[in-house]
Amino acid sequence: MIQLSRRTIRIRIYTVVLFSELANALILPLVPYLSNNLNADAFQYGLVFTVYYVAQLISSFTFGKISDMYGRKVAVTMSLFGLAFFTCCQLFIKNVWLFVVFRALAGLFDAQTPLFQACMGDVTTPEKRAYYLSQLEAVNNVSQAIGPLIGAALSASSLTAAFAAGCTFYVIAFFVSFFLPETLKSVLDRREMLSNLKKQNLSKKEYEERKNHMMYQLNVQKKTEAEQNSKKSGSSSKLKLNYVMVFSLSSPDD
Repeated sequence: MIQLSRRTIRIRIYTVVLFSELANALILPLVPYLSNNLNADAFQYGLVFTVYYVAQLISSFTFGKISDMYGRKVAVTMSLFGLAFFTCCQLFIKNVWLFVVFRALAGLFDAQTPLFQACMGDVTTPEKRAYYLSQLEAVNNVSQAIGPLIGAALSASSLTAAFAAGCTFYVIAFFVSFFLPETLKSVLDRREMLSNLKKQNLSKKEYEERKNHMMYQLNVQKKTEAEQNSKKSGSSSKLKLNYVMVFSLSSPDD
């Protein structure tokens, strides 16, 4: 298996983010015009935006669990597929209520920000994490600056062409995501253990027994690490709180 450098992985993450956010930034300003073309009233106009962001909130929880269980790459690819599919469907909708429904469905797959932040956290050291997360945000900002310009230029001739361009960027991001490697350590460890187990030419029964035992050990290890991190986080918060209390008590009264 080819091992990619962390720099190469980060570049691939930036590339997917670039196209994904280009699509989002291009499409978002067009939504009001598409709503008007469907004769949306004030309530429906507001609903088009509300359902998307409520669905996006839900997606952050669902895809968070998916990424922890099955890996970052699976979650990113699923998210981009849903975004690309349900956004492309909006091109052919002629009813405002269907438009609301498909905006909600697209929102249910829009978990890009937390997923890419998690990917970046996996391939950076704690000391450099803030630096690379700021680079990720910079790529995001560049996309959000360029996307509306592309949309404005294309919508001058056709609103449909502009929206189709946004869909195209989502499709590109989806295909580029296949070149992302898995970054979650627990998933990589599980794959390596299963690969080594298959090489031992065990009977089906022995294979299943050892597999279940290994999975149990990995889950226990993961749970222990999570508890340790939680305790460290809790003690750090207490130290900060104590520091603030001491500082405030030692401050002279004017």
